[in-house]
Amino acid sequence: RVFTEALRKELMVFDIGVATVNPSFHNTNMIAEVETGQDTMRTWNKMSKELQQEYGTDVRDAIIEVGRDMSSSLCWNLEVVVNEVIKALKARDIPGQILVGTDAKYLIPLLRMLHS
Repeated sequence: RVFTEALRKELMVFDIGVATVNPSFHNTNMIAEVETGQDTMRTWNKMSKELQQEYGTDVRDAIIEVGRDMSSSLCWNLEVVVNEVIKALKARDIPGQILVGTDAKYLIPLLRMLHS
């Protein structure tokens, strides 16, 4: 971030804008395991039969479903990022930082305040 800010200030005199794109969660192998339920099933299979019975398959299935819902609603895809960048570039003043995704827009600023 510091490098981008320095570059932005240096190129400002040439009327060249510089922006950092910060996408939120994105599709990776880890997210794919959440979507398919592989991560939950791996943990489930390591549990004792007694513990599996205590929780029940309804709880297991609900955890898998929540993981699917969260990964499909929170993860960005390339089209969303491209649209956000285009929107920022069309703006009168290009922002120094383009935050893509609800969690990035709210979580990143909060985390920065905590580190200050």
